[in-house]
Amino acid sequence: TSPVPQMHAIPTPLGMQRSAAAEEARLHGVVVSTVLSALPPRLVPSRSFMTACYEIVQSLIDAWLAAHDAVAEAGPISSEELQRRLEGLVGAACAAPWWEDAAERSSERLGKTQKDLAGILEKGRVGIPRKKSASAAPTGAAGGQSWPEFGAAWVLCALEDAVGSVVAHTARKAAGPAGRPTTP
Repeated sequence: TSPVPQMHAIPTPLGMQRSAAAEEARLHGVVVSTVLSALPPRLVPSRSFMTACYEIVQSLIDAWLAAHDAVAEAGPISSEELQRRLEGLVGAACAAPWWEDAAERSSERLGKTQKDLAGILEKGRVGIPRKKSASAAPTGAAGGQSWPEFGAAWVLCALEDAVGSVVAHTARKAAGPAGRPTTP
């Protein structure tokens, strides 16, 4: 067997290579782990649902990085300004509760899933350049976490919220009347 070529390899400061495929594999692990832990027992997600969750996470990562980098470019990162930027990207109805959930999670010990996602947020996405000032000051988030760790918590809280909403909808639908609806 021949080794799989590293597509879109990006040199890192230590001379190691990061690849889009490796980042994608890590991100898949994060999504699968989070979705399965958020679902009730015996409820198995479809492939299309997992794909939708993966796409949601990618969008949330991009929103976090865009907001974080814009705030960091202007100077020291302020949580209020970062929240305002996130609200502009995903809406206040979503950004504020996810921020509160992430702040609650900051008191907990970091799990592997959050650490993996924080690693992606710290380095940025492969193939999407970041300004040096954006990654230079990673500390100062809630509970003594770094901003990438807090950002990972924010993304994971958002995904858990989305999965929970689908589960609630599915449960309501399953509890509804059996059979086809009748017309009066």
